[in-house]
Amino acid sequence: MGTAIEPTEILENRWADQTERAAEDLLLGGGNHAEISWAIACVPGGAYTLTRRAGCALSLTLPGALCELLGMKAGDRVVYEVTERGTVEVRRANLEDLPKRARLAALRADYLQDQITADELLKRYENRCLDCGETYTARSAGQQFCPACRLTRHRESNLRCWHRRGKQSPSYQARLGKCTLVPTGASS
Repeated sequence: MGTAIEPTEILENRWADQTERAAEDLLLGGGNHAEISWAIACVPGGAYTLTRRAGCALSLTLPGALCELLGMKAGDRVVYEVTERGTVEVRRANLEDLPKRARLAALRADYLQDQITADELLKRYENRCLDCGETYTARSAGQQFCPACRLTRHRESNLRCWHRRGKQSPSYQARLGKCTLVPTGASS
């Protein structure tokens, strides 16, 4: 059995075609609220549904392609402005867009975020190995074995797996010790 791999453009077109077909079927046939909302968002020129958050706040999920096009990612600060036509303009916020107090707070928040990231990269735990009993430094508290014991256990696990499989070719059988190879042309 083989797998045919199509060029990316063909796969993207096929996926988009099937998604649009599924969305149109849901629009015509019905479904629950979540399915219909998804269908409305998937149809070209469709609309996105706002979801309720804490209090009176509403949330809008931007599609990944739109975020990529706008150059936005999770954690970016954005500002929105209501235009004269009643539309909302959303753009990435610069420090100049913020009031002075908010600017200072944003700088402090960025500094603290960088510190958290640096602390997480440097975080180490003193663990005791379950095999040899020695204390070693690890990146996570849940790590149970020191690097040497972990490597030994990994090798033993791979060897046991290899033995369980019982390869059928003579060269593998010879490696396993189940039979011996007889050189061709040798007389017995």
